[in-house]
Amino acid sequence: MPGKLDAYNDVLQKLVSEIVACSPERWERGELAIQAEGGRLAYTLRNEGHPDRAELSEDLRKRIDALFVRMRRDGDAWQAARIRWWIEGGAIRFDPGFDYIENPAPKRSWWRR
Repeated sequence: MPGKLDAYNDVLQKLVSEIVACSPERWERGELAIQAEGGRLAYTLRNEGHPDRAELSEDLRKRIDALFVRMRRDGDAWQAARIRWWIEGGAIRFDPGFDYIENPAPKRSWWRR
């Protein structure tokens, strides 16, 4: 993961671990898609062409929220994200992608809210 995303590696690693834990054992790859819709996050975890369904856990929801909040707080606000994962040589690999908001609202200090 180059540059900007290095700051989020700890959160992304935990999220990917939970993505894999929520995926059926037979999956060797998958994709988590996240949409920020106003004040709510909608997400799907799928593997195209595989009939088994993923079980979304409360930990997965918490980790998605943690990534969203942290990136927004750090000025990297996004409206959509996708995290592709796959198993390669026995190791879990992943490729995150984000559709960033071009002109996010300026950060406000907590005491001015």
